[in-house]
Amino acid sequence: MPLIIRNDQDKIEILKEWQDKLNEIVEVFFPVKR
Repeated sequence: MPLIIRNDQDKIEILKEWQDKLNEIVEVFFPVKR
């Protein structure tokens, strides 16, 4: 069943969550000095 996104705010929240997950993965494989 496809994910139904009701409005732009939901899209933004989901994108933020994915961005956080991707950042974590990237830091694991490509550690970045901060």
